[in-house]
Amino acid sequence: MPRRTTTPNTEKQLPSIANRGYFSDYFLGYRLDAGLDELYKRWDAAERNGDPTARTRVRSLSTSFDKHRAEAANTAPDLADNDTRLNLGTLNADDVTALTDLNDAILTALGWTPTRGESVTLTSGDKVVRIPAAARCDTATGLLLVALDTAFATDPATVVADTAAATGTLLYPLRLGEKSEGRTVLEAAQLIFTADDAPSYILVCSGGSITLLDRDRWGEGVYLGANLDDAVARGDTRVKGELSAIAALFSADAINPGDQAQSVLTGLVDRAANESAGVSKDLRHGIRRSVEILANAVVHDVRYRQKGAWQQIDPDNLTRQCLRYLYRIIVLLYAEARPELGILPVDDPDYQSGYSVARLRDTALVELQSDHARNATHLQRSLSVLFRLVNDGYEPEATLDTDARALTFPGLDSALFAETACPLLDRARLTDETLQQVLAHLCFTREQRGRGRQSVSYATLGINQLGAVYEGLMAYRGFLATEALYELDSDGDPDTGTWVIPASRADEFSDEVFVTEDGPDGQPRRVRYNEGDFVFRLAGRDRQRSASYYTPEVLTEFTVRHTLDTYWDEHPDLTAADILHLTICEPALGSGAFLNEALNQLAARYLKAAQDESGETIDPDRYQLELQKVKAHFAVNHAYGVDLNPTAIELAEVSLWLNSMHPGLQAPRFGARLRHGNTLIGARRATYTPDQAKKRPWASSAGSPSVPPSDQPLHTVPLGHATGIHHFLLPGEGWGIAADAVELKG
Repeated sequence: MPRRTTTPNTEKQLPSIANRGYFSDYFLGYRLDAGLDELYKRWDAAERNGDPTARTRVRSLSTSFDKHRAEAANTAPDLADNDTRLNLGTLNADDVTALTDLNDAILTALGWTPTRGESVTLTSGDKVVRIPAAARCDTATGLLLVALDTAFATDPATVVADTAAATGTLLYPLRLGEKSEGRTVLEAAQLIFTADDAPSYILVCSGGSITLLDRDRWGEGVYLGANLDDAVARGDTRVKGELSAIAALFSADAINPGDQAQSVLTGLVDRAANESAGVSKDLRHGIRRSVEILANAVVHDVRYRQKGAWQQIDPDNLTRQCLRYLYRIIVLLYAEARPELGILPVDDPDYQSGYSVARLRDTALVELQSDHARNATHLQRSLSVLFRLVNDGYEPEATLDTDARALTFPGLDSALFAETACPLLDRARLTDETLQQVLAHLCFTREQRGRGRQSVSYATLGINQLGAVYEGLMAYRGFLATEALYELDSDGDPDTGTWVIPASRADEFSDEVFVTEDGPDGQPRRVRYNEGDFVFRLAGRDRQRSASYYTPEVLTEFTVRHTLDTYWDEHPDLTAADILHLTICEPALGSGAFLNEALNQLAARYLKAAQDESGETIDPDRYQLELQKVKAHFAVNHAYGVDLNPTAIELAEVSLWLNSMHPGLQAPRFGARLRHGNTLIGARRATYTPDQAKKRPWASSAGSPSVPPSDQPLHTVPLGHATGIHHFLLPGEGWGIAADAVELKG
């Protein structure tokens, strides 16, 4: 039966917009107009009254481009001469004037009043930063935005390519104290955004383009830009066309909140995050289905080869191995979306064409026409080779041919990719039909009536979103059906739990409580499991019993920030070196949402303290790498966590690893610092003496320790004088969370 497809929604075409991680591609292409609806309505009303708006002014920029563009373009650096700096002294004065006139026209059209001749002054420690801004915008809460002039450029990516980008050369350098500093956009951003009273945004005007940098995200290489040269030439003047979108994203109407609680742009960012959460929910559903698909493929393969051996399969072990296999693919998709992590040779064309998961993803929605195609194992073999190269690494042999180019894998040496991680799946025969379904679930949103499947953007799905995806699965359990079963759901929401009944009892229940799915003919049918099928489901109260609830990023950020603010207030003399020795513990670990947020904020605070103490600023090209290195230091040496769910420990290890990964770092071993156990066991804080522990009182045949722990808890003993051993470190009273830790023996 041919695969049923749904016609996708029409994607909004905005070729001039340069969106480097500011929004997801899906949001920009399909959801932007909905987010701008209120702003467009305000403009519609104003234009009906004959009043100008940012939209009408941007549509009229062609006049200024006709007048100034030719001379302004003369200031563009000649990239063919390989100069890393533009010599401002070689620019013709009339050309510079034309460029600033064009920039003034752009700023005015966007609703930013040019303020040339006025220097914006910021404080950075004991130094003063003076900014020859083209425009500034102040609000009741402080400086919101400064605008800077650069040489003529049409591509925003070249303007912020690196700190030495000739195309990003400022017409008027910043001054730090008595010295000229910040000669390029990224150099200026480092000085401006690290100042004590920094603005929220920098708007870069380059004549043929504009680029918006956000204080909270610029260090990650995130920006939003527009090629005005192309957009004005195309002249898309539709009410919600290309020029309207530029006005709606970069104008004062969008960025300045005025008397509102938040600006239009901030609202868009929040909405895009919520859209990502919706994609996360689809992805969680896809992973849940993928666990069932993989597990059933393993069971089917075992039944085919060994008949009744499937009954000996441990469903919990099979579940863990399926999740690990899916973790592997998720890690690679995430790494391909973030080449700066250095996990994969993403930019190598040989990798892209021969090894990448993206190459396999493109086959996920292709219909397999024959039994031979469906039963082949090309995808499994491709993934196996990739998993091995990623884990073991590959360094080509030396050659005398200096022009030779060879593919290199750094090698992760990760337990996740080790041969012992997924033996059941590695031994099984996973057909292309099986893995095609898995890849489709991991790479695309669910197919729904009236909405086509969209690609999941792993570039905009951060650690927190991936944590939310997996944490929602921790309350699910797998089992092997011993008879035919139907799945029931009383409230129509599988996320609240379902239950199964023997097929023989189906007549006892009404039709509306049966869970259904679309069959090959597109018609709904009851979900049925046959004998031997693997069932992965959430029982009605499993979620409540396991306390598997995800903390949203906004709450983790707020909680950690205010906790650290209080700590800094109580310890005002902390040095950068002191910060490096702080220890973090999340007692209810889950996916590590709080632990990762603490890593992020501590790393940022350390780098700020280190720069303040040394009086030197980190090159923006190196800032993200240095941030990752500091996060890795905390993750590997000072991060601790406990959780009742063993799957949570594996998930937290992966999330900590991805959050701190950087080129040259092999997958960390978190060992005894992230442990499976019960946090509440430490509530008594009672202890055994060393002599009591040597006699192994917990081994008493009476079923309880023959020698009770001391009633004197450790917190009452002076620091440095404790001689007891906490009861929860030993197997007494049914605990012993760390008794089997290799790192703690001896």
